[in-house]
This record gives sequence, structure tokens and C-alpha cells, in this order.
Amino acid sequence: ALNTLSLHDALPIYYNEYHSGAIIRTNPQKKQISLVFSGHQFVDGKRAIRKILKKQKVEASFFLTGDFLRNKRHKKLISRLQKDGHYIGAHSDKYLTYTDPQNPTQLRANKTQFMNDLRANFKALEKKKISKAQAPFFMAPHGLPHDSISRWAHEAGLIMVGNTPGSGSQNDQSIPEMRDGYYSSPEIFNRILEVESRGGLNGHILLFHTGSDKRRTDKFYKRLDPMIRELKKRGYVFTDLYESTGIIEKMPEGKNKKRKH
Repeated sequence: ALNTLSLHDALPIYYNEYHSGAIIRTNPQKKQISLVFSGHQFVDGKRAIRKILKKQKVEASFFLTGDFLRNKRHKKLISRLQKDGHYIGAHSDKYLTYTDPQNPTQLRANKTQFMNDLRANFKALEKKKISKAQAPFFMAPHGLPHDSISRWAHEAGLIMVGNTPGSGSQNDQSIPEMRDGYYSSPEIFNRILEVESRGGLNGHILLFHTGSDKRRTDKFYKRLDPMIRELKKRGYVFTDLYESTGIIEKMPEGKNKKRKH
């Protein structure tokens, strides 16, 4: 069973920005960016992403589904990500659609379905020797926040996060067949830099994916290295969710310890 964390324990730190109960942006006063990758069905970028993050000395967060974690072909990758110091957390067990992607305010799952799915996801994490204390942050499929989902996540002892709107980074999984919904890698890259030039990326949580459908031959992870280099050149530092949110301290062993403010 999941231990309960009271809502008081997860009160918003004053500088984090929230939407529907999920942190969607960290301190806007700091030139910090948090890189987040979600993994479920596709993993063609695993070698490139890990190599680039290691080269750039960036610690990212990987939100993985139970299906991803149980896949024996991903065993070595997960072990290496842990060794490299990256955060690994829950992303639902079966990539359950909690809300309607076209209408994020419309729930598709009830509390019982959500909790059962979440428990199964954590069971898969525990088999990888990742305890709940080591995985306090949770991201829903599609990174879509919802009041009820966030509340249930808090009741389960988790802190919900979502990607910062505007950059379009999450479109790295779009395919040409989506027509108007397809964004090429140059378009995504340029959009990120455009948002930075116009208003900055302070505190942004940029969501990408571990891979994409083979119909997308224009893989964004091939541009991850130049993107990180360019943003570093513009004065940004890449921080993990523990440091950027300031809510809890990273506790590799034992119980979570709340950071004093």
C-alpha cells in the first residue's frame, strides 16, 4: 500500500507555479531548466539521450510506465540511468488515459482505477529497486494536469508535475500523419529558442520522450545536444526536480526528509 502524505506536507513552495494542482514551472527568478523524459512504447532514443546527458553532465528525470519497466529489453537502460544519477518515477502502469487529451478537464478514470494503476506502476518500480521514497514526483500520461488526479496523487504521497506550456517540446513524438499536429524537429528547436528569446525559459520543465514511432524519421533527440549547448550558452543551468522545485531533499535511502525553508 502507498503511504499517505498529507496535503499540508505538499503545500506549494512560493515560487513554484501550479496548474490544476501540478507544478508546471519552477522558480521563474532563476535561469534553471529541468529536462524530463517520459517512456512507454518507444525507446529508440535511449542510447543517444543517455550519451548526450552524460556528455553535458545533465541530470534529467525519466517518468516510466509499468509496461516500460517490465520490458526485459529495457533492463540495462534503466540500470544505467540509475547509475548516471537520473531520477526515475511513475508515469502510470499501462499509460492509462486519465483525462481526455482533447478536453483535459474531462476525466476518463475514477479514483479506484487511478489508484490501482498507480500501485501497479510502483510495484514495477520496486522490482527495479526504486522505492516510493526515491520516486516522490509523478507525471501523468501526456503530462496533462487535472485537479482530481493531482489530489489523488497527493493522497498517495506524491507530488504531481507537468511540462511548462509554450515551448512545444512534447511534440517530439508527433508524426507526419498527424498533419497540422505534426511538428518537425527544426520547428520544435526553433520554437524553444523563440520562447527563450521572447520571455526566457526560467524555471521551465521541458518534456521530451524516450523515442517515437518509426513514421517519425526526424528524431528530435538528435538535436538534444545542440539545444543543451545553446541554452547553456545563454546562461541556463540544468537542474533536477529536487533542486528546482525545492520541495523535498533527494534521499537515496530511507524516508523522505522535508527541506526546511
